[in-house]
Amino acid sequence: MYWQKTHYTYDIYLFVPFFLMITWILTVENVEYTSSKNVVQIRFRPEDPMQFTAWQFVFLQRLWFTYPDGKVMKNAYSIGSSYEEYEQKGVFSTIVKKSSETGMSAYLTQEIQSGDTMQCTWPLWHFVDPKTSNKYLFISIGSGVTPIVWLYKQLAASNSTAQIVNIYGERYAADILPSLQELFVNNNNFYNLLYLSQDEVLPAHRKKWHIQDGLLDAFEILQDNNYIAFLCGKPAMVDEVTEILINKWLTKEQIVSEKY
Repeated sequence: MYWQKTHYTYDIYLFVPFFLMITWILTVENVEYTSSKNVVQIRFRPEDPMQFTAWQFVFLQRLWFTYPDGKVMKNAYSIGSSYEEYEQKGVFSTIVKKSSETGMSAYLTQEIQSGDTMQCTWPLWHFVDPKTSNKYLFISIGSGVTPIVWLYKQLAASNSTAQIVNIYGERYAADILPSLQELFVNNNNFYNLLYLSQDEVLPAHRKKWHIQDGLLDAFEILQDNNYIAFLCGKPAMVDEVTEILINKWLTKEQIVSEKY
């Protein structure tokens, strides 16, 4: 997973030489699978105390494994837990979607098991404070939902009076984590628009086509331009949605985005 420069973001490689010297050993607490087995939520328990904030990510490395050319298996994944949740339970989570038949995503979705160990680096990125507004638009696709989940849970747990429209898209219903489905569908305080782009037969609470189709509905629900938009997903989606939002409703300063 590679983080590109967008508004409110930074090039991670400026930080790598210093921060990657600090690492933690993680034990896999448990793995939640989708019915397709192509998407997982993994909860890790660090052996030593960690510090992180919302919207950060870590480089995960498979231990005792190297490719034939000597390279290690390593990739970057968003943290899907608040620090308060980590303090209470001692674990943090990430959501991973299989993107190829080899490499880290294949290992994390197809092979990893409870009790396995990995290594992670110092958390990188910047802090995002969800308390800076009373209205939010969340937009994510695939595993890009990971940082959105933290913001969503945080506001739900705090009994916030914030008005939230959450637009989440996936290709197939079989790639939706059960806990994610429950989180979004069972929350009646926030307005959830859940899209599937490929399934022909739609389950309950799902809409056909793409998340861009929900923007007009979101604008009508939020009623004005006084809100913050959080976007996370593939570059093409983030760029297209950002352009639509700026052309019609928001300024650049109202959009926080992350590409993978």
